[in-house]
Amino acid sequence: MAEIAHPAFAASHPHVLVVDDSDSLRAMILAYLRDQPWSIAAVGSAQEALQAIDRQRPDLILLDMQLPDAQGLALFQAVRAHAPRSAIVVITAFGSIGLAVEATRAGALDFLEKPVTRERLVQSVRNALERVLLERRMERLAGELAGSGLHGLLGASQAM
Repeated sequence: MAEIAHPAFAASHPHVLVVDDSDSLRAMILAYLRDQPWSIAAVGSAQEALQAIDRQRPDLILLDMQLPDAQGLALFQAVRAHAPRSAIVVITAFGSIGLAVEATRAGALDFLEKPVTRERLVQSVRNALERVLLERRMERLAGELAGSGLHGLLGASQAM
């Protein structure tokens, strides 16, 4: 079944970074997302993730919380520090309610447990990217409004 590009992504080309140490799971995630209207890269360690973040500035990071060189909330916080404007969706085989709550409090937009279905993954990525694009649009409009000299007033009449 062919998917139609979502209208929210028509004018942009979001970038997604997949961080997972399992070759087979990275391949599965890439296969699930390859026909979508965003670019995708994948890495297998925390060190590679931080380097990729510095190079590519992804809009969204799909983050496995159990990597060989970093784990858990410390990993999440390191990624957040390198990519404060990127959305993060946690994806892990070691899910627990406590970890989900901690990740959400730290700023994760979603928490997915492996194995994840294609539909659930695509919907989570789409929702996170829509939120990122909306937040950036709001920031841009707020900047334009602040620089307009209207001091927050909107109007088109002669009197205004």
